[in-house]
Amino acid sequence: MSKIGRPSVRQAVFDALPGTIKQVAKKSGASGGSTRYWLKQMHIAGEIHIGGWRRSQGAKQMVYHAGPGNDKPEPRTFTQAEMLARFEKKHPGRHRDIKNASARRAYRREKLDAKGCGWMAALFHQNNVKTQESP
Repeated sequence: MSKIGRPSVRQAVFDALPGTIKQVAKKSGASGGSTRYWLKQMHIAGEIHIGGWRRSQGAKQMVYHAGPGNDKPEPRTFTQAEMLARFEKKHPGRHRDIKNASARRAYRREKLDAKGCGWMAALFHQNNVKTQESP
């Protein structure tokens, strides 16, 4: 116990398990930095273990659990082909639409460049910009 009668940050972090760093920080009321520090110290001491992994917006996050135990290994990273297959399964036909949209943009860019469009050439730093000459 600290001098003012509240449990220490370390104990508050331990009591907030299981969870990711962000979840434990929210439950315990400690800052993210303090939470990260104490989870690392308790993990090194063998008081807690990594009981799982969670993906959040692509990033892998450790899920800490109280008590000693074997850490779960980090999941492997998906390849570009696996991510594309998952996207296709979730959104059938959307990848084709996205590819077609990219091709349309490239076609329009080339078409406008062929016409000598001044603003388009200026965007792409081309030297053959046609400008109007003043009389």
